[in-house]
Amino acid sequence: MPHKNKSSMKLVLLLLILFVLPPVSKVNSQNALVINSPEETRKSVATASKLPVFEFRTSLTEQQIRELSSELIENHDLGEMVSKKFYLLDSKYTYEVALIPGNPQSKTMVRKPVIYDSVYKIEKYLKKSVKKGEMSVENATTIMNKVLDVANCILTVDTGNFEKEIDQRKDPQALTQLFMNQVKLVN
Repeated sequence: MPHKNKSSMKLVLLLLILFVLPPVSKVNSQNALVINSPEETRKSVATASKLPVFEFRTSLTEQQIRELSSELIENHDLGEMVSKKFYLLDSKYTYEVALIPGNPQSKTMVRKPVIYDSVYKIEKYLKKSVKKGEMSVENATTIMNKVLDVANCILTVDTGNFEKEIDQRKDPQALTQLFMNQVKLVN
């Protein structure tokens, strides 16, 4: 009987070692990595876990984009698809209001100007980055397509918290990071 006790105790000890210690050591090694990292790394690790993620439903379809006539679209440095998405953005977000009834003069109004202006700020930043050689045209095109997809999908939903987040980011690079890394489009 004592022999059975020793073998069961060995089994329990072995199971303990296999299942309890690896997760603990993994957590400790991650903590050690953060503790031994420079101050900036610790800050980025801490803030990365706190960044909000905004989830919006996708309403833009490839068919809507394909149906746009090329005659309506102006050429864009980042390609035809970006050009078509900008056309959709402008047609959805802007509208004309008569200054005085009966007068042909009108004023262009913008729905959700915080979002609309941030898209154009990002576009300007991307074009400048490509021109300076800091970014490839392909990379800038991918980013601009995602930003436009987000903007074109969120016009009719509540974006109050997202707009507050945009307001906190004056830098176009930070705005780009927001659209690329903190927005998830779902079907």
